[in-house]
Amino acid sequence: MLQKNACCRRLTSENFVGGSGDCRLKDLSNCLTASRELLKAIIHVLGPCDRHFSAISLVFALHAEIYHASEHLVCLMAEKRSDCCETICRKNLEEKRSIRCLIQPIIKELQSEKILRKRTERINKELGLEFTKLKDSLTKTSQELENERRSREVAEKMCSDLSREYAERKAAVEELKRQFVKVQEELEDEREMLQIADEWREERVQMKIYEAKLEFEEKSAVVDRLRNELEAFLTAKRTEEPEADDEDGESQSSGLHSIKLHIERDNETETRLNSLEEEGRESNYGDRAVQDDENYMKGLWKRMLSDSKDAIAQCLVPEEDEACEEESNVAEMVKAMRERVNGEIVERGGKMLQSHVQIPSM
Repeated sequence: MLQKNACCRRLTSENFVGGSGDCRLKDLSNCLTASRELLKAIIHVLGPCDRHFSAISLVFALHAEIYHASEHLVCLMAEKRSDCCETICRKNLEEKRSIRCLIQPIIKELQSEKILRKRTERINKELGLEFTKLKDSLTKTSQELENERRSREVAEKMCSDLSREYAERKAAVEELKRQFVKVQEELEDEREMLQIADEWREERVQMKIYEAKLEFEEKSAVVDRLRNELEAFLTAKRTEEPEADDEDGESQSSGLHSIKLHIERDNETETRLNSLEEEGRESNYGDRAVQDDENYMKGLWKRMLSDSKDAIAQCLVPEEDEACEEESNVAEMVKAMRERVNGEIVERGGKMLQSHVQIPSM
């Protein structure tokens, strides 16, 4: 242990004399702490026995030496730190001086740069104002250009629409011309067909008028015969008044029989008129004028027959005082009816001929 302690002291002295670094001092402090711990372990192993008194005294002496060595080491470390701080301060001062020498031209350059920066800022400000003006003018010109472009597009669109509309209208005009020519041809064909139909219609109307005249002559003959029968019947009735009631019944039955025959003939005439009307409707070239003529003739015959029936009914009244008046009234009614029928037939035929003459001019 004593040899070990001596070695430790020699090492510490050599280390501090030689001027080693902080690493060696740290190693020595670590060795001293390890030696101190080792002494504590030895004291604990030996215990408080009297036979080891000499060894214990040596251990305590060694412990005291180690303690002094550690304190001396601490002092040396403090001195070393102070020397290091002084050297560091000197180095820092020298570095500051060198840095100042280096910074002086940099400061001058910075001042010149500051002046240049202010100048550039002023120039940049002026350039910014000019750039703002240029930007405003650019926006205005871009807006004007956009407006011009839009107006040009609108004009182009209008021109294209007008050209397309012109082409469409031109095609429509050409189509209308073709249709007009076609319609003219169709009108010519229809006009020819209408002329032919008018000729057929006129012939048919003439035939209808002729047939109506024949039927009217037949009816007028029937009415004349009926009037003669009525006159004869009335004269016979006036002459045979004092005869028996049986003869009156026979005369009345004969009168009624003649009236029935007259009514049956009227019904036959009405059926013929209806058949003529149906034939006129079924024909391909039927005309409204022919149907109107047929309806007119039908109504005329109905009115004539109804007037004749009323006259016959009035003639059959058994009063003796009114017999002469009734006979004269019947004769006047039949005459007026014949004149009216003849006048209406002539007027209707003239209108029909006038209308058929005007149709081709249409």
